[in-house]
Amino acid sequence: MIRLIIILLFNLYLYGIELGCKFDSIKKECSRDNPLIDLNTKSITKQKKEKFKKVKITKDLKSIIVTFQKKEFLIERIDDKECPPYCISPIKIDNIKTIGELETIEFIKSLKKSRNRLLIDARSSIEYKKNTLPTAVNIPYSMLTPNSKYREEILKLLGVKKLKKGWYFKYVYKLLIFDNGILDNRDTKMIESLIKIGYPKNKILYYRGGVYSWRELGLTLF
Repeated sequence: MIRLIIILLFNLYLYGIELGCKFDSIKKECSRDNPLIDLNTKSITKQKKEKFKKVKITKDLKSIIVTFQKKEFLIERIDDKECPPYCISPIKIDNIKTIGELETIEFIKSLKKSRNRLLIDARSSIEYKKNTLPTAVNIPYSMLTPNSKYREEILKLLGVKKLKKGWYFKYVYKLLIFDNGILDNRDTKMIESLIKIGYPKNKILYYRGGVYSWRELGLTLF
């Protein structure tokens, strides 16, 4: 019986090296004598490291050092996307309500009964045609910038009336605005443009997750 156990242990050790990896109890990792390790692994890893670099967290924040229990912690961002334009979007925008996927679904469901609501995709028309959330209409954020020739026409479609001095917002639509997600800022720019002209904040909802989060959760895109 003892001899059988020894043979089994020896075979497990032998074939473990051939088929998997020899575990190093000191380094707690697979040893380098694993014959299945790709010889190009090092070069691939090197390429990945070279691709990623230190980038800004937001437009105005490069990194931050915090002290906790007499220790310093450096918080920085390593990514392959430069900021700007790929800065991390805030969770809140000037007291605008931020919502998630379930609330977005409820908003979409409410569109059947409430005609004074719009789900707005703030991305480009090319991105919109490729895929978007169900029921979304496309209004690129640039159309609401002060120098846009489409600005007044778009605001009129949202229920805003132009007065001799300023704007009238009594009959405006309730808007749910989104873009690609956390590393996009076109929805925030659209919301900021609306706030600047006086659009009621209680008439704007902000879906921060956007297309990226929607897709990652396996929800339907059109």
